[in-house]
Amino acid sequence: MILKFFRKWPIYPLLFTVNAVLSFYFAYFYDTRFRELLTSLGLALSFIALVGTLIWVLLRDLHKTAIVLFLFSILFFIFQNPRFYVTIATLI
Repeated sequence: MILKFFRKWPIYPLLFTVNAVLSFYFAYFYDTRFRELLTSLGLALSFIALVGTLIWVLLRDLHKTAIVLFLFSILFFIFQNPRFYVTIATLI
């Protein structure tokens, strides 16, 4: 039953978003408050939901939307390693 849910509704872009925000929060655990975590998490999930809705309107397929959204969120939420952007920029 649970596997059917995960096959029907791909939630890995949302899980990746939560992972990115939580890893950033725990990297700066002593410098941030819990309220800032909740605010960042809410904004990030809202942003991903908005972008996901826009991509879904264009593609009309939930699984393709999840893949594109996941790739977009990788580029957007890898803010801890600036060398990643330099590497991507040199490949383009």
